[in-house]
Amino acid sequence: MPDDPDFGTMRLDIGKGVPETPKKKEPPRPVLKPGVKPQAPPPAGAKPAAPAPPAAKPPAAPAPPTTTLTKPAGEIAKLFPLTEEGKKVLVDGMTVKVFIEALVKEKLFIDAIRVLGHALPKREGVWWACLCSRAVLGADPAGPAGEALKIAQKWLQEPTEENRRPAMKAAEAAELGTPAGCAALATFWSGGSLGPPDVPVIPPLEHLTGHGASCAALLAAVFKDPGKAEERYVQFLNEGIKVAEGANLWPGAPAPAPPKK
Repeated sequence: MPDDPDFGTMRLDIGKGVPETPKKKEPPRPVLKPGVKPQAPPPAGAKPAAPAPPAAKPPAAPAPPTTTLTKPAGEIAKLFPLTEEGKKVLVDGMTVKVFIEALVKEKLFIDAIRVLGHALPKREGVWWACLCSRAVLGADPAGPAGEALKIAQKWLQEPTEENRRPAMKAAEAAELGTPAGCAALATFWSGGSLGPPDVPVIPPLEHLTGHGASCAALLAAVFKDPGKAEERYVQFLNEGIKVAEGANLWPGAPAPAPPKK
């Protein structure tokens, strides 16, 4: 008989060689906030809910209204022949005011005067021509020049056909190569017909008033003393910008419309 006292006895070694059955993990339970009811699970076979549509974007702010000085400079430059130097200064996206400032920086005053004259509305352009003329002729000049400016200002205060037509004769009397003559000519070119009243209408081109106003400013700058031209160019441009901003208009002019909010 063997010496081993446990001989013949079955020994069970618990925990060795017998794999344990893995326990099933329960899904985590949602943590509910106080007062919030648990959401019922969707019924079997139900389609998943469609995703919520994206939130609507807020409407874009309206663009500010275009003014004389914020007009695209490129559009105004199409109305008259820019010098080659002026063309090099013009950049896409420039406004009238920025373009004028760039031209002045390069001392291209004639281009700058023409840009402003063509950008101004017709009545403002005629008024600017009158201001430039009076700056060198005096506040109340005598003779045909004074009469031409009076007729232009009468049309400004009441822009009717009856007040526009006499401006052509006044311009010729003052002479077309003078500041006052060009101011009256700009008035005549503001609308109506270029022909006599008894013939079919011949409408003036839209840019002609700007052309006449520009010529009045350019002629006034070199009037009697061409040595002061550069000083007068700057003076007239500053005056014209005030007119464009509504800060210096003719007597009886309608008040500028308030900016839209």
